Amino acid sequence: MTYRGYSEPDLVTNRSSLFLYGGSPTDRRAWAMEAQQSFAAEGPLVEVSSPEQLAPALAMKGGVVFLPDAPALGLEAQGQILRCLQQQEERPKVVLGMQRRPVDLRDAGSLRDDLLYRLQNAVVDLGVEDVAQKIRARRQKRAPGAGAKKPAAKAARKRSPPAPKSSKKKRR
Repeated sequence: MTYRGYSEPDLVTNRSSLFLYGGSPTDRRAWAMEAQQSFAAEGPLVEVSSPEQLAPALAMKGGVVFLPDAPALGLEAQGQILRCLQQQEERPKVVLGMQRRPVDLRDAGSLRDDLLYRLQNAVVDLGVEDVAQKIRARRQKRAPGAGAKKPAAKAARKRSPPAPKSSKKKRR
């Protein structure tokens, strides 16, 4: 897939807010959880599924806020998100999940045009097989125990005690 802005690996680790669509709801949640790992010190993933939960989540100074179905929150809530992105210097990473392409949702009247414009360079389609394969490969590398035997053996060799010194004293 060709990106106009950030690549998917960049978006999972940087602070940019983004549109996340395609794949299943479980895939989108797993992606948001992976993004949150880059900001683990800032707290757990905050999931917003109703407009009432949005304002406190957007008021956070960091972390990751995941909206599983952003269009379902309505256009007014999307306006809150846009104002946060435009006006709040310290803000969470906002992951706007959706089932369909953002352009299609905008054309259907379910997504604000100004929000689409703001995040046009930060879009990930989990339905593209190439993207899904790269995500699986990245997660396998990060999985606990993946490749642990070789680095542990190498570390054990480095930690072995130094060879005993010779008991002979040097003569002058």
